[in-house]
Amino acid sequence: MDTGRSLGLLARFLDTVEACLDSGDAIRRRKLANRIYRDLQNERISHERAALEL
Repeated sequence: MDTGRSLGLLARFLDTVEACLDSGDAIRRRKLANRIYRDLQNERISHERAALEL
């Protein structure tokens, strides 16, 4: 009985941690994409390279 409740709390805690980590990953991916687009715009990398990196 109590074990089920503990597992529910643990699952909720892990979901919260996962959501925080996912948002951090999204921010890193967006910063990388912005840098690649900027390099592409300034002709520092080719279209092919940008496509590979993205």
